[in-house]
Amino acid sequence: GTLETFGLDDRSPNYLASICAGPDGFGIASCELSTGELKITHASEESMLLDELARIGPAETVAPAGQAAAFSSLSGLNFLDDYLYLPEQAEEMLRYHFR
Repeated sequence: GTLETFGLDDRSPNYLASICAGPDGFGIASCELSTGELKITHASEESMLLDELARIGPAETVAPAGQAAAFSSLSGLNFLDDYLYLPEQAEEMLRYHFR
């Protein structure tokens, strides 16, 4: 479908963000849906995570369901199955996408 199919404006950037808590902070990946631009970064503190999400302004943010408590201060998150965030699964999906 097109961006309009999902209620998104195709005249401005539309980011999907994915966040994950780890032992050294938070991982943040964002993808601009119309261009496929992919950015990955790290935030060592929650305040940095919030600043980065505010800067990106994602249309949707997803996180692993098992980390719902870690992100209780964030509203509007959608949670995905934890297995999608396993390093092996993530690597496989990236390799498939960029083959």
